[in-house]
Amino acid sequence: MSSTTHSRISQKTYVKATLFLWTLRFTLGIGIFLNAPQRLRLVIIFALASIVLFLYQIPFFIRRCHDIGRSGNWAWLLMVPFANVYVHAVLLFRAGEPKANRYGMRPIDEGSEFTTPLVVSILVMVGVSALFGSSFRNKLQGTTPQPRTFDLAQVSLQGRLKQNPCDAQTAYDLIQSYVRSRHYQDAIVLEKTFHSGCKKAVIQLKWAAYESALRLQNYDLASTMIDQLIHQYPKDADYYNWRGLLYEKLKQWEKAAADYEQVLRLKPKIISVPLNLVDAYRLLDQPCKARDVHRRYGETYPDMLKDTGFVELSQKLEQDCTTRSPS
Repeated sequence: MSSTTHSRISQKTYVKATLFLWTLRFTLGIGIFLNAPQRLRLVIIFALASIVLFLYQIPFFIRRCHDIGRSGNWAWLLMVPFANVYVHAVLLFRAGEPKANRYGMRPIDEGSEFTTPLVVSILVMVGVSALFGSSFRNKLQGTTPQPRTFDLAQVSLQGRLKQNPCDAQTAYDLIQSYVRSRHYQDAIVLEKTFHSGCKKAVIQLKWAAYESALRLQNYDLASTMIDQLIHQYPKDADYYNWRGLLYEKLKQWEKAAADYEQVLRLKPKIISVPLNLVDAYRLLDQPCKARDVHRRYGETYPDMLKDTGFVELSQKLEQDCTTRSPS
């Protein structure tokens, strides 16, 4: 594109330039949308790039205005809501003046007129695809992003925790931020660092680290974490429940049943665990034990006897137990 704005460009050249630059800005917008929660610096960079592209397009606006016999001051209308739609439509669809006007001769469509925008478009689109391709795949597949992120809230929390390493509330806020942004390894490291340097035990941090290990499918680490908690707090039913859920994921039903039994010994009136225990015994092909657990559950919560699903399961368990029992 010529550096001057006192000449004209044809309708065809303007349409080509507009389509390519709009495509670039749309691509940048997609990149920002996919990465805004995690890559703030890239968002800022590409927002600035979008502004640069708009400024780069202004000479096209002015010279196209000249082609239809209008002053370049029309370009200011592109910044006015609603008016910009009309101006864009005029510049895109109105044919240029067929003869020379005060702004110059009628332009000739030449390939060199659009060489620079075309090259810029291709280079930027390739760069955007390379930068955002992996992020888009992660969103489609639900995988864990590997690169470190640039979250200002996380940076602020990290700074506060560095000043006061044993601030439980800040540590909790930060570990929740890590979990939300799928930085599970960071969550695990934070919990370990906090509890190795601070005397206080924060159960919420332990749960977040345990959950992060599960999300990473690092079941050995999750098992180690929960074993340590049970060793440290042998009378806390929640930890046995957590380990029972872990054993369910590993399809180790006998171990899951043993932990659920321990939960009920420590907390006989807990609501959800009896049903988990019933499922474990059924998968172990022990319908009589499943029936007994189900009965105790009904005795603890008599209102359940009015539930149709509960009654149907009770009948099914009774039938299975009778069928499997020796005559």
